[in-house]
Amino acid sequence: MERIKEVYRLHGQRQPQQALRLAAQLLAEGIRSPTLLNLAAVCSLEVGLASHAEKLWQTTLQLHPTYSDVHANLGYLYQEQGRFSEAEQAYRTALQQQPQRAALHGNLASLLLEQQRPAEAEEHLRISLQQDAHSPESWYTLGNLCAEQQRDNEAEEAYRQALQRQPDHPDAAWNFSLFLLQTGRFTEGWPLYEARYHPLKKERIVTLPVLPFPQWQGEDLTGCTVLVLGEQGHGDEIQFCRFLPLLKERQPAWITLACKTPLIPLLQSVAGVDLVVALDTLPQLPPHDYWIFLLSLPGRLGITAQTIPTHIPYLAPPQRHLQQWQHRLSGPRPKIGLQWQGSPAHRNDRNRSVPHLQHLAPLWQNTAFAWISLQGGSAAQQLQEISTRAALLALGEEIRDFADSAAIVQQLDLVISVDTALVHLCGALGIPCWVLLPANGTDWRWQLHPHTSPWYSSTLRLFRQPHSGDWTTPIEQVKQALQAWSANSASPLRHSPT
Repeated sequence: MERIKEVYRLHGQRQPQQALRLAAQLLAEGIRSPTLLNLAAVCSLEVGLASHAEKLWQTTLQLHPTYSDVHANLGYLYQEQGRFSEAEQAYRTALQQQPQRAALHGNLASLLLEQQRPAEAEEHLRISLQQDAHSPESWYTLGNLCAEQQRDNEAEEAYRQALQRQPDHPDAAWNFSLFLLQTGRFTEGWPLYEARYHPLKKERIVTLPVLPFPQWQGEDLTGCTVLVLGEQGHGDEIQFCRFLPLLKERQPAWITLACKTPLIPLLQSVAGVDLVVALDTLPQLPPHDYWIFLLSLPGRLGITAQTIPTHIPYLAPPQRHLQQWQHRLSGPRPKIGLQWQGSPAHRNDRNRSVPHLQHLAPLWQNTAFAWISLQGGSAAQQLQEISTRAALLALGEEIRDFADSAAIVQQLDLVISVDTALVHLCGALGIPCWVLLPANGTDWRWQLHPHTSPWYSSTLRLFRQPHSGDWTTPIEQVKQALQAWSANSASPLRHSPT
């Protein structure tokens, strides 16, 4: 018993590897305690051994079929793996055994919400909060539900209730930050946005680097050296590199930007940066006085919705790339680029990507324009499936990095795209871009303005789904906008730099 208590102690001290090692020794000695098996499975999951955790939980249920904690834990595992039907069955089995357990209703609600079953989710959340009105998890999930349904006042109240009960709840802080930023309340939103790298966040957005110098918190930078770390997606780095000239105004002696490798040739054009390197070269860099995440800059610099830098363009493709693509894209017709899908690994890709190129046929069948496919990845194969392949010039597979992408779109009159890094690239270059946005999971940066973005007010036009899955409506709106532009050829889409 003392050794089992030691396993619990190690786990409680956030040492899952050591706890699992001791638990494995006890199990090898023939100790078959259901609680020990359950804890060993929990530790296994925490150290990344999901399949081993599942086996241990299944073994536990053979010994103790009504162990509700194990059914609940399996539900969590299955939910994380996208095995939604198995997760729901596991949660409901746990609830049959403990119907008065508020956390189980909250877990099931979280799953139902992820499956876009909000009415059922809210029913279980209300039960959970009746049973335990102090549950930060249930308030947090209710905030997510109300935010998705654009019940903004209820969402804000729920997030505040969650953080009032647990001020260091990283997931509530993170999601509330996105809500605040989407509604333009940057002053309150940026500090909460720092929760993205909290060590207890369920799904950490970024990981704190191990560096021998401190994170910049707003200290005087005169004469200092600063390392800025790119993070998240390519589009994030393109969007937020606009803040580097403002950082340079703090008079540091040197700024190094570490970014994703495909962005290096393009981001070398950012004003105020002395050196651009790949993120994987950090161990070879000399010490700096400070480091900071790129997306922490607006918070440190005190940026509000009214003070977003709007100078466009703030990036430029290398001249050699421009020369390479200029001769490929000549011709009399207005040229329009298309991208209809993003990375399948994106958490909201099922909502943000158009399922098939054929959905965009009302656009690319218009022969008044020259159509260029900028689509890469497996979705580019859809070009082989459409009946009039000659309607589109396929360049996606020839694009090696973002300097290529930038040089190509510089030759275009317009780009039409779903919410991907290409949109931010066009915005940063001053290239007109019409953006197809989903109704569910719309990224915070597009805010609530119907058709424009404060981040790229002069170059982007937004076309939003009226409800989830309806791409027909925004595509028809784009079609009509194209017809209006074609009928008024004297009206250029490009704006003068601002």
